[in-house]
Amino acid sequence: MNRDSFHDRILRLSSRQRILLLGQLQENATIKKNGFKIDDMVNLAEGKSKNANKRLVGFVTGVKEKKLDSDIKSFLKNRLPDHMIPAEIVMLETLPRLSNDKIDFESLSVLYKKRGSKKISADEATPTPIEHLLIKIWEEVLDFYPVGIHDNFFEIGGDSILSIHINGKARKMGILLAPNQIFKHQTISELALYAKSETIKSSNEAIENGDLEMLPIQHWFFEEHKIAPQHWNQAISFDLPNKLSEDIVQQAINQIIVRHDALRLSFTSIKGKWKASILKPEKINSFQYIDLSHLSIKKQNVEIKKLSTSIHTTFILSEGGLFKCFYFGCGKKQDDQILMVAHHLLVDNLSWQIIIQDITTILEQLKQGINPLLLSKSISYKNWSEHLMLLVKTQKFRDDFKFWKTQAKDLEKFPVDFEYTLPVNEASIQTAFFSLNVESTQFLLTDIHPIYQTNTNEVLITALIMAMKTWRGITRLCLGLERHGRETTEADIDFSNSVGWFTTYFPVALDLGMKDDVGEKIKSIKEQLRKIPHGGISYGVHRYLYKGSGKQKKIDHLPAVIFNFLGVQKNIYSEVLGIGRSIYSKTRDSQSERHHMLEFNVSIVDKRLEVKLSYSNQLHKFSTIKDLLSNFEKTIYTLIDHCLSKDRSVLSPSDFPDVDINQDDLDKLLDQLNS
Repeated sequence: MNRDSFHDRILRLSSRQRILLLGQLQENATIKKNGFKIDDMVNLAEGKSKNANKRLVGFVTGVKEKKLDSDIKSFLKNRLPDHMIPAEIVMLETLPRLSNDKIDFESLSVLYKKRGSKKISADEATPTPIEHLLIKIWEEVLDFYPVGIHDNFFEIGGDSILSIHINGKARKMGILLAPNQIFKHQTISELALYAKSETIKSSNEAIENGDLEMLPIQHWFFEEHKIAPQHWNQAISFDLPNKLSEDIVQQAINQIIVRHDALRLSFTSIKGKWKASILKPEKINSFQYIDLSHLSIKKQNVEIKKLSTSIHTTFILSEGGLFKCFYFGCGKKQDDQILMVAHHLLVDNLSWQIIIQDITTILEQLKQGINPLLLSKSISYKNWSEHLMLLVKTQKFRDDFKFWKTQAKDLEKFPVDFEYTLPVNEASIQTAFFSLNVESTQFLLTDIHPIYQTNTNEVLITALIMAMKTWRGITRLCLGLERHGRETTEADIDFSNSVGWFTTYFPVALDLGMKDDVGEKIKSIKEQLRKIPHGGISYGVHRYLYKGSGKQKKIDHLPAVIFNFLGVQKNIYSEVLGIGRSIYSKTRDSQSERHHMLEFNVSIVDKRLEVKLSYSNQLHKFSTIKDLLSNFEKTIYTLIDHCLSKDRSVLSPSDFPDVDINQDDLDKLLDQLNS
């Protein structure tokens, strides 16, 4: 094998496989760098530690110890992605081998465990000040202890939503991380090299107002909700642990209204077409104090419940004021209470956390007599809308139309118990659920993914499609997927402190195929999901923003099933406001329409996977839904057990994003390299 063919083959392999093959291919190539040679190097995914996670370790022979830190790390950085740099490098005189001259991994594991407690890399033992702060943030957001500076973010439970939380908390501590930087530099040691300091600035920034284009998700909302679109809200309440004056709460709310343009949105229907505009702050009155101190505790609670329910029916879309805060003053009889209500057109789940954080910061400063200062704003709702319209003009998503057009072809009729013409109404919606235990959830979040290079969302969707086949023989399903919509390839777009409804919604047809092998099914669904162009955002752009193109109806799909993986859900908490409670009762009009049959909302709550399935009793019996959920739960366990039983990674074409290769050719190549 000559040097060129060796180089080409290395480039065609996944980053994890590249390290492994350095050792296997040394007989055919000698790598020299700065006067030393690496005779053998392999990676070792150590067995389960006390944290039930894995660690990437490099074994090196023929290298003097004094060159470990500088030369080897530098050599690897020029050839591997940052997240594949070994967390630890161990020097050996020789690598243990089997009788067939292959690497003896079992003996390597024993040698690693006997290596002693001495750390080879000095930076592991002495984190820098920025690394210390990032460790604290990661441990808090990931709920994982202890975090090392070489731990891979995604291997210890991180995901795209949690990366946004990390960016936001880092900014609050004065550390500025570029958008999606954590995807490029997945360890703290690498991330800290690119972090910048940010000072708190005055909140006197440009105040957005005027007409603008709605986001695709808002177009979707008005397209599906003709009856009572004004009544579709989200709400959070707090029992205040400490008394707050109504004056400083009102000041905080007024500043939030000024800061976040999405909270000043209004919507007007003109000849059946909805238009959006941002009102000036002085046009908005979002705070109301209600004095209940003269009532008994029982009557206070009755009045609070009554007002908390009635507020949902009072919004007028064209007048704005679609975000409101009610302060219930209860005197000395019980804690005061605060209720915040926002129309869903204004906010998503991540927005609420940003709103609460900003209000908390402002209240803390006001209580200390400090003029409120906040970090500089990230992209605003209006700026994102304008950016999408710019993408329309530049035709960046033009080629994606062919993909979206094919997503509704050859679909099977979805089974129901009762024939009923969609849409159904909210009054008919019921919910069933199940949850996994903590241990299985941990496996699902971290341990199983190195086998097929998957993420949790891909495994869950695979399990759902497999369960659908067992349940009713469904092998091809058009699934409506929701994503948080805050991911972008644009390097200068930051959503870490942005309020708005940014959700991306799109349909994708998934085919389970005919093979019975569980691993083949995982790879198949993984590959189909990774072919979705631009993370799904281009569907909404084509469907709603390409005006007059005639394309809209050609991709007008109504999936029977919607799936939304929400990731890890943290409890709502504020140092000033206390513990928050999400309110669901009466937040939607009972006659509001629903154009899909089933909706799965999956999240991690208190370290347990929770699956909630909402369905209409106009379409399905509870026994039918119970059967489906039982199959889904069993299949998740089946996939976990399958992955845990494997001891080697299995690669598929999407692990090689820069190489045009199919599964058969990939398998042949890997067979040749491993023979």
